[in-house]
Amino acid sequence: MTPVAVPWVVLAVLAAGCLYGLVLRRLLWRRRARITSEVLRKAQLSAPPPAFQRLGRAAAADLVLNDARVREAVLRAAVESGASQAETFAEARDYAMEISPSLNAGLYLRFVRGPLKSFLDKWFRIRVEYRDERALRSALAGATPVFVMNHRSNLDYVVAATSLSDHAIVSCVVGEWARYWPLEPFVRAMGGSFLRRGSRSRLYRAVLAAQVRAATRAGVAQAFFIEGRLSADGRLGEPRLGMLEYVVRSLSAAGGRDIAFVPVAANYDRVPEDANLQFLKTRGWSPTRLRSWRASLGFFTQQLGLRLRRRWRPFGAATVRVGAPVSLRQWLEARGFPVGPADAEVRSARVQALAEDLMRRIGRNMPVLPVPLVAAVLRKGPPEGLSLSAAREAALGVLDRLGALRGYFDIPRADREPAVELGIRLLLQRRIVMRKGGRLQIREARRQFLDYYANTIAHLLADETPAPRPG
Repeated sequence: MTPVAVPWVVLAVLAAGCLYGLVLRRLLWRRRARITSEVLRKAQLSAPPPAFQRLGRAAAADLVLNDARVREAVLRAAVESGASQAETFAEARDYAMEISPSLNAGLYLRFVRGPLKSFLDKWFRIRVEYRDERALRSALAGATPVFVMNHRSNLDYVVAATSLSDHAIVSCVVGEWARYWPLEPFVRAMGGSFLRRGSRSRLYRAVLAAQVRAATRAGVAQAFFIEGRLSADGRLGEPRLGMLEYVVRSLSAAGGRDIAFVPVAANYDRVPEDANLQFLKTRGWSPTRLRSWRASLGFFTQQLGLRLRRRWRPFGAATVRVGAPVSLRQWLEARGFPVGPADAEVRSARVQALAEDLMRRIGRNMPVLPVPLVAAVLRKGPPEGLSLSAAREAALGVLDRLGALRGYFDIPRADREPAVELGIRLLLQRRIVMRKGGRLQIREARRQFLDYYANTIAHLLADETPAPRPG
């Protein structure tokens, strides 16, 4: 055996690497685990994150790949493509690593309840409302919660996460637009999973379905946007069935654990992306990553300029209304659908019916905020516009009719007149409407913005609201 001379610098580096791998890394991991446990204990969540949610990304991917259906999909894909099983398995592992989050529970709670909440409070007056908070706590404790949300803004998940941080750490499904550094590792640390929308790869879909089954079986609180994409015109869109089907098919894999769908409706007095959405809509362009980021940069530059000139104003209200949870097992049994596996036709029928029911619940719970309220009133007014008194009277009448129809009031009676005044002021500030001859008139060049906000509550009015009297 011939001795090998190694420079002492190289030897020191090797020794330091071994020390870190064998001792320091383990100590740091244990310290992080202790800190996370202490943070979770103090947080007193209604649904603490299960062990699967706190697994590392590689460990979670390994569990997903161990699913029998994934192994079958690997064999099938290898035969169809002519590649070796090792190459196909490596592809499946890449998919699993891409989908799997790497939640840092301590960072999540400290950031969401701290800097993120403070940041949002400077932009919006955020309010969260529960239709039945006791039932929600019960569902979080005994079932796998799945929050199903409408998609009004890219801030939806951020606003929902801060609003629900007293109850659960929500793992949200995020599109490919966020897959770049440094946003990707941050989203993963916040518990986010990445989804390739419209992927036709059967292997990818098998891995995604296995990840949803594993998370559902473990009781992970999940969230996804049932519309699948941002609403370009403000209206509720058609539901996308992909993620919903994966969750429904996971019920039989969840053992005795039920799945509780929680409809969540979010609405805003101002959506930060509204100008970009209207710009793309009028030109018939799709929202590519480059266009979205160029618009985002322009928006934040504009807001910075307003701050420097001391002309910046908050965006108004952002409200999240959390509906009563829906037990999937009870929902299926009440409608005669099989709880377990079924043929393709029955599966499609039950998922379609469930999607339509959840969309109705989201629509029924949609918050009525000052700007959408005033926008809806002005849109139904005469071409010459409405006087201030007529606009106020019509807005208050809409609130009364909606309160009688739904059995609860979006805006308390004591706050109604200030809320209407706020809606008028915000529309004037954004130059969507103008005062002319003592009347509020719509600026035709910006009518699409008024239509956008009026559309957010159009399904509640449903053409039953009489036109306001000219005044």
